[in-house]
Amino acid sequence: MRRLCLATMVVLTCAVFSFACGSDDDGGNTAWPDGGNPPADRGGTIVLDGFFQDLGAAPDLVTEEGGPEIQVLVPLEGATIIGGTLEVKAKITDSDGVDDPTVMLTLQGQDDEIQMTITTEPDVYRALVDVSRIQGQARLWVTAQDLLGKQSSQVINFERDPGPQVVFLSPAEGSRHKGSVSVQIVVADRVEVTSFAVRIGSQPLNLTPTVSTTDKTVYAGTTKFDDPLFSTPLTGTQVITATASNVNGAETIVQRLFIIDEEGPAITVKSHSPGNLIGGVIQLEVKVSDEAGVVESSVKCIIGNNLDERLVTLRPVLGSAGSYSGQFDTRTLPQNVLWPVMSFRAADELGNESHFDIEVGVDNGQPVVDLDPPNDFKLLQFKKELDWWECSHPFDPVGDDAASDGEMVPQITTLRVRIEDQGNSSVVPSAEFHLYSGVDDNTARLYVLDDTSKPLVIDTTGDGFCDAINPKVVPLAGSPQPWSAVAVNLQAASATGSADFTPWAAPDCNPGTEADDPDSLCDTTKAPFVSTSYAGREVADMTVAISYGVGSSPSIYVPAGIKGGDPLLCMGLPFDFRANQIADGWVCVAAAARDQLGLLGVSKPMRLYVDSGMADYWKGTSPPTGSPTMPDCTGTLDKTSGQVNNTPCQFRGPGAAFPQLFRPKEPREI
Repeated sequence: MRRLCLATMVVLTCAVFSFACGSDDDGGNTAWPDGGNPPADRGGTIVLDGFFQDLGAAPDLVTEEGGPEIQVLVPLEGATIIGGTLEVKAKITDSDGVDDPTVMLTLQGQDDEIQMTITTEPDVYRALVDVSRIQGQARLWVTAQDLLGKQSSQVINFERDPGPQVVFLSPAEGSRHKGSVSVQIVVADRVEVTSFAVRIGSQPLNLTPTVSTTDKTVYAGTTKFDDPLFSTPLTGTQVITATASNVNGAETIVQRLFIIDEEGPAITVKSHSPGNLIGGVIQLEVKVSDEAGVVESSVKCIIGNNLDERLVTLRPVLGSAGSYSGQFDTRTLPQNVLWPVMSFRAADELGNESHFDIEVGVDNGQPVVDLDPPNDFKLLQFKKELDWWECSHPFDPVGDDAASDGEMVPQITTLRVRIEDQGNSSVVPSAEFHLYSGVDDNTARLYVLDDTSKPLVIDTTGDGFCDAINPKVVPLAGSPQPWSAVAVNLQAASATGSADFTPWAAPDCNPGTEADDPDSLCDTTKAPFVSTSYAGREVADMTVAISYGVGSSPSIYVPAGIKGGDPLLCMGLPFDFRANQIADGWVCVAAAARDQLGLLGVSKPMRLYVDSGMADYWKGTSPPTGSPTMPDCTGTLDKTSGQVNNTPCQFRGPGAAFPQLFRPKEPREI
């Protein structure tokens, strides 16, 4: 049984740093060793605690008569040691024999005993102990028993020199820097410091002593990352290593990691991709991140060119860290803009800037809508065997059987609309193709109004051009009103049929070479009876429902009810004026549709004189003599009063907007 009686152990006192000054990198606290004054702009102090503080009384060890004889060989009493690991050797002898498992080493301030092991040297025991936390005076003792259980002990006082105290004032750990880094280091010791060196990698840095006292020196300097000292300019993560040694040979090595950051923020565009089509008012959104911190006011998007003031400030999105958003009205771009660049830009708090740029397509032109297009439309077809293009006879795209402006029509009348979303079309001749969003079929509607004292189509912007259906006559959700227009949803007719490519005297293109006339689309698309030629030629059947773009987007819209293959309903339903309580006389008819980007297009009103008693529809029949004057059907919204008046508005098309020749170079729907 072991009989070791120990008094309460005293915890070792270490040199203390007092933190009293701010870092030049992050505004936090910086450690200053005690004793002396730091630079005047630091305002801190350094205090070096003594190495010879009182450790308290030696432990009350029991050494029995006849116990083992213990001689500590290393360290010697009062020795000064360096390094973090101490080798302890003791020679232990006893005539009765030493009980090897009882040979133990205890370091004052540590609770655990360390067993010493026998070495190859006669009667010499050895142990390694971690003394890296000791600064200044320390004490250890060795205890052992012989084989009869008698105990002995030996106490040794020693001193550990931890080496100079090296404290980085700057840069802060993990801080980021651009162009250069300011390095400030304090080196302090109670004994003479014999060497001090600082390096990045293997390259020494030239630091200048700025403050020096008997026990402390402050070294400072600025290192440029492109300094010729370095074989290549410094980039990325770097480590500064500071090494100091004192007269006792004790060495201290301290490292500080910093990051060279000369890259701007990472920008990820969330709202758009290259080639996307934009139109109307769009929402822009990006994700911006940078370890150095993002300057919020720097996040922006420049569309086209900042010299033209197409700048959108992007602001932080609440609840979405790193996200920024803003709105842009593409209608401020001129019509001849097809492929602008969106340049998203941001800067970090170090002053690094970055940009991410994508090219997008623009469609800020509303759909073109026409109830009564000219009847001079021609289709092109390529004849491979002749290696040339030939064009069809001219025709009315909505069919000669559909009503035209200014005609007298019966109760049951065919109404068709040509609707095409052409985007920014026909204004950039060099464009091999341009994008357009396509018509939103759910918004295509036909409006019929018999109260001609009210305009059906109006100008809402004050620019003199018609751009909307009069909201004062649009059917409301409440009870029916006598002044409301009748509205009917329109359905797109898929491209079908073929044009007339039989030979004809074509003045502006190669005439067709087909031998036979094409068939009428339906029994109901045959030309109405006429007694004379119409518009310079005989009225023809409707033999083709045209498309636009690359041939996939329908151009012709009719009142819903199309049944493919049905000889009566292959082109939808006619309109019944009497069934919808439209009075005989002049009526205003218009159509409207939005594209997929929400831009609204309206047609020029078609004025029809309704005679429900008319038995046969004669194409081109004029209203009876003495009929009231044909109405204008357009008006203007007074923004001040909010009322609609009868000041007429004009139309930009469709003559200029609609191509009358279906060319091979056409827009593409997205």
